[in-house]
Amino acid sequence: DIDNIFLVDDQEITVRIPSQHEGTKGIIISDPCFSKRWIQCKHGQEWDTYSRTIEMMNALAKDPDLHFFQMLGDNFYDQ
Repeated sequence: DIDNIFLVDDQEITVRIPSQHEGTKGIIISDPCFSKRWIQCKHGQEWDTYSRTIEMMNALAKDPDLHFFQMLGDNFYDQ
């Protein structure tokens, strides 16, 4: 892996690029429903998706071999 270090607002950000022909490790999640405020969310509270999604992302962020995470869908919008 190759580490690329960027300075953003006086904060060092390391972006690790996998070596050519090597695999990557990541997670892709989409629309984790946790609130019934604007849309139907049948199991959000029952499955505690808000806390569990945060816990999952924090646990994955500790893995030095994680190359990416991606959130798909309309995750950040106002109504």
